[in-house]
Amino acid sequence: MRELVHEAGLGLVLLTGEMGLDKAVEGIHLSDLEDPTPWMTTGMVLVTTGATFAEAPEIGLRLLDHLKDRDAVALGVGVGHYVDRVPDSMISKAQALRIPIFESPIEVPFRTIVKYVYNALASSDMHSLKRSLAMQTQLLDYLIEGRDVADLIASLSSILRIPTVLFDARGTVLAPADGDAHTQEVAGRLWAEYTRVNGFVGPVGVLESAHHRLYYRKVQLYGAVERVLAAAAPQASASELIDTSLSFVQRLLALDLLRSHEQLLARRRTRSLLLEDFLAERGTSGELLRRLLEQDIDLKLTWRLFYVDFDLWREEETSSDEQGAFARETALLDATDKCLGASSLNFLSLMQDKTVVVLAVVDFVSDGELRSILTGLRRDLEALTGSGVAIGCSAPTAGLARVRRAIDQAVEALQHARTVPEEGARLFEDLPRALLLLNGQDPQAMALLYDRLIVPLAEHDAAHRTFLLPTLRALCTNRLSAHKAAEALSIHRNTLHKRLRRIEAILDVDLDSMDDVLELYVALRIGELHPESTPA
Repeated sequence: MRELVHEAGLGLVLLTGEMGLDKAVEGIHLSDLEDPTPWMTTGMVLVTTGATFAEAPEIGLRLLDHLKDRDAVALGVGVGHYVDRVPDSMISKAQALRIPIFESPIEVPFRTIVKYVYNALASSDMHSLKRSLAMQTQLLDYLIEGRDVADLIASLSSILRIPTVLFDARGTVLAPADGDAHTQEVAGRLWAEYTRVNGFVGPVGVLESAHHRLYYRKVQLYGAVERVLAAAAPQASASELIDTSLSFVQRLLALDLLRSHEQLLARRRTRSLLLEDFLAERGTSGELLRRLLEQDIDLKLTWRLFYVDFDLWREEETSSDEQGAFARETALLDATDKCLGASSLNFLSLMQDKTVVVLAVVDFVSDGELRSILTGLRRDLEALTGSGVAIGCSAPTAGLARVRRAIDQAVEALQHARTVPEEGARLFEDLPRALLLLNGQDPQAMALLYDRLIVPLAEHDAAHRTFLLPTLRALCTNRLSAHKAAEALSIHRNTLHKRLRRIEAILDVDLDSMDDVLELYVALRIGELHPESTPA
């Protein structure tokens, strides 16, 4: 408005002082109706000859109320047609409503005013278009050149001249415009307001906060919010350029995220297929070694297998939500890869039957360091899932000759870790020495041993309501001490000895024979550690 009445050189006369001249003109409308506002939009200037209020100033007062309701920016009156001057009552009310009024002399055609306004608007639109295209080209070049996301956000902040921050879904700052204290304070306020409304920022992505307008753009991948682009601007600086720029960068970030995700999935798919071939011993030795070397896995060095198991799958039925199950598996693999990657191990990972399997080169890692790595991995995965996690690790080996043995060892260690939850992660060589006898044994032979020594006691207990199997287990657990076994069972020693004699009679064994005791101990452990080898 200031430009229109003071700088355009149209001979317009301002009647209401300097108030309201900073309003932006978005259009112009000519009308002599008593209420032309139904045909007007916000931000327009109304120009009239004053025919309606020439004889009745109260009509002019009502017209000002209508213009206020429509959020018009000014009223222009062409004098010399029906009125020689605007009534004082209208000027006073316009000042109260902060609506500028100007007079247009009769020698100034209305078309001159209209032409000036439309030319100015067209020029402004062209300038905005050129500026927007230049901004989009500059930002797109960052993505094409493979520049870091931080550079993209810094460039956006520089273009808009407002603090701009990129968060991940948990509120971690990924790319502030810079690292100064002011930016950190703005980032904190942006995320605090976002969490205050639980991410509901409305369809236009704008929140009003104190003297600032906060802009938010959610970057989603497969329906999940992965990033939040946010900016803070003074309320007076709201502009279409800010909205357009943030929305454009939102799309660039989504494309970059999708590209990175697809690249990660392709790499993971390649490495998972390789690990599958390794575990199944598919292909020639030379081919497998070559493919593994391409992924920085040198089997001439010492390696181990890790098996990572989760309670959440042992306790729940298979989810019917395939997308949710895939997202969960991906998150678990991401967390595993992040933890092991931070330890500088060279490794391959795979989700197999809802268990994470890892092949890791550990040539330069001590057993103590490895235990620490596995403890950290278990802690991170439990924090992520809210579920118990058990990890079993094979003995160290090298080459391709003992893959099946390493698998058995990792499974053995995993099953023992399940039975001792407070330990959580077990190396195969840390298992009780007696249990090492089970490694590599024929599953059928173990099933026969269990069927011969454990099943008869279980059946007798079920048929006669006795406690022979718990008694045998207590005796072995307490190192064959009758005294401690009786205390553990809360029974008299004479009762214990009667039960032991009954066990010997049913199984045809001698509990004073170390050979028979060893077989009984191994059979008990088969039931605990190898349930798949025992009858249903």
